[in-house]
Amino acid sequence: MDLFSIEYTGQSNLLEAHELITKAIKIKSRLSFNMFLSVELEVIINSLYMQRKSIVAILKDEKLKKELHRCMHYSQNELPYICKKLDVDVHVVGPYLKALKRFKKKFPRWQNLLLAFSEKSLSQSSSEFAAYYKTNIMKGKKLLNLTGGLGTDDLLLSSYFNEIISIDKDENLNEMCIWNMEILGINNVSRLTYKTETYLFEKNISSFDLIYLDPDRRVGDKKAIILEDYSPNIFQLMPYFIQNKKDTWLKLSPLIDLDYLVQKFGSYLEQFHLVGIKGEVKEILIKLNFQNDTDIKKLFLIQSSSYAQNNDFFFEEYTWPPHRVKIQKSEPQKFIYKPNSLLIKSKYADSLAVKNNLSGLAITPSLYTSDEQKKIQNFIGYSCLAVFTKWKMGLKFLAENTIGELVFFGFSKNEKKQIQSKFLMKSNNKTIYYLAKTGVTRIMVVLEKL
Repeated sequence: MDLFSIEYTGQSNLLEAHELITKAIKIKSRLSFNMFLSVELEVIINSLYMQRKSIVAILKDEKLKKELHRCMHYSQNELPYICKKLDVDVHVVGPYLKALKRFKKKFPRWQNLLLAFSEKSLSQSSSEFAAYYKTNIMKGKKLLNLTGGLGTDDLLLSSYFNEIISIDKDENLNEMCIWNMEILGINNVSRLTYKTETYLFEKNISSFDLIYLDPDRRVGDKKAIILEDYSPNIFQLMPYFIQNKKDTWLKLSPLIDLDYLVQKFGSYLEQFHLVGIKGEVKEILIKLNFQNDTDIKKLFLIQSSSYAQNNDFFFEEYTWPPHRVKIQKSEPQKFIYKPNSLLIKSKYADSLAVKNNLSGLAITPSLYTSDEQKKIQNFIGYSCLAVFTKWKMGLKFLAENTIGELVFFGFSKNEKKQIQSKFLMKSNNKTIYYLAKTGVTRIMVVLEKL
């Protein structure tokens, strides 16, 4: 059988042709399809060629998988040569190996496994802890995940549901997820290739207990700012949710404003969950209730010190909106307290500051002060070493002390760049030079972490 007779063979001879087609892949660029080969054969060859390029195809090949382990120790300059020798695509292997360190950080439980993922899917996926936290709030018999993504939420939630239907329009991503589930021995998650809108239009969702969405927050190379730019568009799906009266959970950008969400979802919005890891907001979860309207929302702050699954996390419940409090302003005292991003996002910083007898720092709305040393949850404490109300004296001190971190408030981007280029700082994770500008007044406060 030669290459150009393959198109005339029947289905029974296709396996016999497989090896020859695979060889043809290597000389694909030299073939002239328009003269000798049918369109069907070109589809077959292209399909096999793409399979050779996919990370799943590499991971399925035990020999290549072992070589992939070895590739971790090669430099970026050596990698193209090694990939060529192994007959794998450096444009697949390179980004995978580069992102592997980040994968191990986000998912400590799987750090010794070579699971399949892409750079984009990894960047948008929930971390191990964030996925695990969902198992505390999302439970039932049957879950519909309308935006499967990398599937990390499905993997953790599979132990708490009898069945999960997870859909995504990306076939390559679905192939990765199916492979990962096979490796992890998960058999109650069905991964289907569908557009969200198509699935809702064609299928009956009345049998599901919960619906979950983690929309794509990138428009091309840019991050989506408003909800209407998410993919899929949440508001175009709302009629399906309202009609079926299903509790719906949305995972949203950590940058999104809570007042904006209340404005958009109104009385359907029942709960906010702000999930933080090591002081940073990693994701915002909201629960939409289409059965009972509510004006008073529940706000939950969740703080973990680790990316790994753990039960030793901070959890506190509040109501939304926060009660307005009047906070006294003061000049810097012996100790300065900075709320972490979780507390700032929740807009409860002032309330907790008043509760703990802190005064607001007069020069900036984002810091608090006291003459007493305190340990307050979600606040970072500092000793106040010096206050420079004369700007030139502060800059002179800064020129003589370049160990620490510069933190700005009230300065323009150009002003920040100008100061940063003048003082090349070396961080010691302890000292902070807090530069604040209000109108024409500029001061510098030197802080040391407690």
